[in-house]
Amino acid sequence: MSLNLQIIDVSEKDIDWKYHIMLFCIDDDSNSYCMKVKNYNPFFYINYKKEYHISDMNDIKVNPRSKNDYYKTLKGNTTKISFEYYKKLDEYQEKKQKYLKLEFDSLRKFGIVKKAFEETVDIHGEQVKFQRYESNINQFLRFFHIKDINLCKWINIEKSDLEESSGFSKCKYEYEVDFKDIHPSNINKIGPIKVLSYDIECTSCDGSFPQYSRKSDEIIQIGNTMEVYGKDADVNFIISLKNCQPIDNCEVINCKTEKELIQKWCEKINEIDPDIITGYNIWGFDYQYIYERAKFYFDIDEVLNISRIEDLSQSNFRDNEKIYIIKHLSSSAMGDNELKYLNTAGRINIDLLKYVRDNKKLACYKLDFVAEEFIGQNKNPVTPNQIFDWYREGKPEKITEIAKYCIQDCKLVNKLVNKLSVIENSVGMSNTCWIPLNYVFTRGQGIKAQSLVLKECSTLGYILPHKPKIEGSGDFKGATVLTAKSGIHYYPVSALDFASLYPSCMISHNLCISSFITKKKLDKYIKKYNWGIDKYREVKWDETDKETGITSTKTYYYVQPDRKNGKPIDSERAVLPQIAMKLLNKRNETKKLMKKEKDPFKKSIYDGLQLAYKITANSIYGQLGSTVGAIGKLEVAATITTCGRQLLELAQNFTLQHYEGSVAIYGDTDSIFMKFNLKDHTKCCPYHQKNMHKRIKKYHEIKNDLCEKMIENNEKYSHSRKAEAMMFKTDFRLYNKCDCPQVKDLMSENALKKSIEFACEVDRIITDLLPDHKVFVDGKQVDGCQQLEYEKTYLPYILFTKKRYVGKLFEHKTNLENDWYLDYKGIALKRRDSAIIVKKFYKNCLYKIMEGSKKNALDCLEKDLNNLMNNNEVKMYPIEDFILSKTLKSMSKYKMDKKILQSILILNKILQLKTILNKKDIDSDIVDKIIDNNPLRSKFIKKTCFETCKHIKYDGKTGNKILSFKMNCEKCNTNIKDTFGINQLLDYLNDTYNSKVVKKEDRNIYKLSKLKTYRFNKKILFDKKIIDIIDLLAEYYKNGNTKILIRIKNVLKKIYISKINTEIVFYNLRKISQPHVILTEKMTIRDPGSAPQINDRIQYCFIKVKGDSKKMLQGDLIENPDYIVENKISLDYNYYIEKQIKNPLLQLFEHVDEDKSKKIFKNIQNLNKNKLAGQTNIMDFFH
Repeated sequence: MSLNLQIIDVSEKDIDWKYHIMLFCIDDDSNSYCMKVKNYNPFFYINYKKEYHISDMNDIKVNPRSKNDYYKTLKGNTTKISFEYYKKLDEYQEKKQKYLKLEFDSLRKFGIVKKAFEETVDIHGEQVKFQRYESNINQFLRFFHIKDINLCKWINIEKSDLEESSGFSKCKYEYEVDFKDIHPSNINKIGPIKVLSYDIECTSCDGSFPQYSRKSDEIIQIGNTMEVYGKDADVNFIISLKNCQPIDNCEVINCKTEKELIQKWCEKINEIDPDIITGYNIWGFDYQYIYERAKFYFDIDEVLNISRIEDLSQSNFRDNEKIYIIKHLSSSAMGDNELKYLNTAGRINIDLLKYVRDNKKLACYKLDFVAEEFIGQNKNPVTPNQIFDWYREGKPEKITEIAKYCIQDCKLVNKLVNKLSVIENSVGMSNTCWIPLNYVFTRGQGIKAQSLVLKECSTLGYILPHKPKIEGSGDFKGATVLTAKSGIHYYPVSALDFASLYPSCMISHNLCISSFITKKKLDKYIKKYNWGIDKYREVKWDETDKETGITSTKTYYYVQPDRKNGKPIDSERAVLPQIAMKLLNKRNETKKLMKKEKDPFKKSIYDGLQLAYKITANSIYGQLGSTVGAIGKLEVAATITTCGRQLLELAQNFTLQHYEGSVAIYGDTDSIFMKFNLKDHTKCCPYHQKNMHKRIKKYHEIKNDLCEKMIENNEKYSHSRKAEAMMFKTDFRLYNKCDCPQVKDLMSENALKKSIEFACEVDRIITDLLPDHKVFVDGKQVDGCQQLEYEKTYLPYILFTKKRYVGKLFEHKTNLENDWYLDYKGIALKRRDSAIIVKKFYKNCLYKIMEGSKKNALDCLEKDLNNLMNNNEVKMYPIEDFILSKTLKSMSKYKMDKKILQSILILNKILQLKTILNKKDIDSDIVDKIIDNNPLRSKFIKKTCFETCKHIKYDGKTGNKILSFKMNCEKCNTNIKDTFGINQLLDYLNDTYNSKVVKKEDRNIYKLSKLKTYRFNKKILFDKKIIDIIDLLAEYYKNGNTKILIRIKNVLKKIYISKINTEIVFYNLRKISQPHVILTEKMTIRDPGSAPQINDRIQYCFIKVKGDSKKMLQGDLIENPDYIVENKISLDYNYYIEKQIKNPLLQLFEHVDEDKSKKIFKNIQNLNKNKLAGQTNIMDFFH
């Protein structure tokens, strides 16, 4: 009997000094398995040098630290050294070369030898440098490549080959198996994967955002919902502090302490044994909060181990020995990311927030917004303050309400995982790219392309060299963007695009690292083997240097595969073209299966798989243009782009020459937008060329030669009769029917039909003319790789500039009322930095313009603007319509100073304490919490104390080193002891070496004891200045004017007297140009715990301020929407009109009636000025 298992996760480690691969799997009943694969040896290659024998290699010293002479040598660290023959994936090679394969029985020995060969090695006193191959690759990937097993598919093992094992994992079953006994299974489905979603709820001591460093900010609940993929079964449980009442379909576990709550949660995770753990922002908040809170109570290695490995601290387990992992990911596409999570080795970790950010472009990424966007559901309107208050009350019904809210959040995540096909898409990507499932979420595109290429190389007899980073920016001439014919086009505009243009170019032109050949080498082979022109392809183009402006001709050469019956032999193609062919063929096959499939569940799996094939095929081209990675080759990437550009120009030129009166409206990357001559369509029909079909040879005999010549030389089709005859011999009656009456109304359904007909005709003719397409083999027609496809038709179509357009989109159906939807790119409707109010105004006017009614559009604009100016009275538009958002990138980009920010936080704490102590009715508990939980306390910094208010008396016992607070309250007597690191405020004023004791009493408020200064003998008059700073900060909080912070900087300049000319930068916000960053700092000052994180979308609105807003920083003019509602701040509608609405609407009306639209905005501006000045519009007297 055999056992079939689906792989969930993969790890590697040395056990008893021997290399093992751990496969964490499930069976058809969701039982978990740990399979320890033994006897597989990791390896890498080095180049072979004829002058050295293997016996010479054996004596190379690779581990000089070893006490045993034998283990110092290469022979003592390798299991086997053997010869193998390969081609190197680096330029064209005629024959395979000999390479040395070094095999090891442990990762430790592998690492020692690999490091030794990074530098020169000593062979009999001579320093020799060897080139390494495939040394920087996860070794378990090679195992799967060799065994031809996808890393998230099913495997088959005979039960007789299994050896029972125990003690390593927490899985239900654990076995050892020899790597030779594992085989791919023929099962093709996704197994019953258990997906658990969790969410934590916390309390706050002072109503601000919970902070794990404050002892009283406890985790009060952890909600969990688990579903089984493909089944209806679900498990729900909530672990809660205080008394939570029973909840339907949910297990309630009540705990007395936070320590017990965390412990119970970890135990429960290990008990139900999920395969995937997910949640929303768990990598940014939940995991870190659990980890930091657990550190208060116990040994985290023992309690927080929710992985499937029994002991994560075992040696030689690489990164997985850490219970808590912090990973930094950075890319131009995804930005900077810091992932913080508990080690769940054997289970898959998915933060749905990061997944949505990476795959969807939204204006906001809050869970309620995302849920509303994709599943039409929203969260219950429970606010954090309600949670804090309910927990403080402690009533069972209130605790239960919090639990229901928590469980609801967990269920929303499960629903989103299903709706977004996260499992299907990720499993498809894992199997397509030959990577573990967890790499899909925690690694970038590079490893996906690398593993896929490595697998194909091992099949085709190639090896990957170890490549250093390519120097230079990696820039080259981009894709074609045709000149945009801006304006409103009240006639059909049809778009055609090349399917998978760049992968298809790789295939048709055999463009690859392994087919790239230098001119010198090519001349050698031409002379040696008498190569003809069909054996290589020359690609050339003109390129202008951006800096010098000098134009030069770039020429690259690529070896072509041998042909059989006029068609290239697929097995003779280069490596990357073969990969691209397989991916595109698999995608087409999958799409066909998807169309036939009626089961929505199975259909979603096929859809995820075909999407993975598409993304991977394009990523191969992307990795060629990368300056890092194993397959980076800028010359090849530039050639592929050039070929794509030439094909686009070919399609455009053919259409313009042979469809008389047609116009290319626009073209971009892989698409062309054409307007056909519909009023005299007989000129657009090649079939009507007189007697054309009688003049020449059969079309299929000459087609390939003609087209290849044309693409090589980027030539236009000639108007000569012979060339025309050669092109038009094909029976176009298959494509065209000319019995349609003349088109009179270009906005009619008849015009739309005719444009679509012509576009479909062009796509079939061009596709038929392309090389490698529709050739005849053994009398049968065979499809090639390149295909121009009709995509869509717009009627009408408004084109502003390149990459900015809008129109009613029709595909094949032509009902003018029902068969269209609004399609747009690059305009206000698409941009995330446009407020909803802008989109509403834009869309209202746009529809009027598309109907052809210019007057109605202008009237609509004027009406909307007037309504907006009166919104305070009529309340037609809610605040949500005015929210803008921008992504917060790396803070270093904005020149932020952490010490400066820390100083502001210290002063904020001082101000909080001062405000509370000055209240008549003092809540001592709140004061205790603020002081005891002060996150700015540090044992590394000398502490300075101060005396504040009449409630606090100076304790002379401590002298100048430490001062104590004593506060008398009516309710109770409370001794409050704490110190505040105020001298942190001055850290950037000094060299942190000398210190001077300053004792200058201020009878009103503060007394300072000790602070650090520069090395000079001038005394510092500090006390009055610190009071000035706090007063200014209080004024800043009240008015929100960032200029006050600049005044604080000036106060600090006067704190000391020095002959040293040193500029002190306190908080100069003028260095920050982005307003959303200034807002972020304001939010941080108000509540550090809820401060936005990197990659968050920062939401804000423009508000009314006192004074001239034109002279203020934009950071002074914006606020957080929640803060606006809480403090009843008025929005600045005039600012939205002038800075948000005006420009997009004027651009829209530019081709309608620019003067009248400008006049409307001018009138609105005058009305606003009069309103501000208290003047009445003269026209009001006539109403």
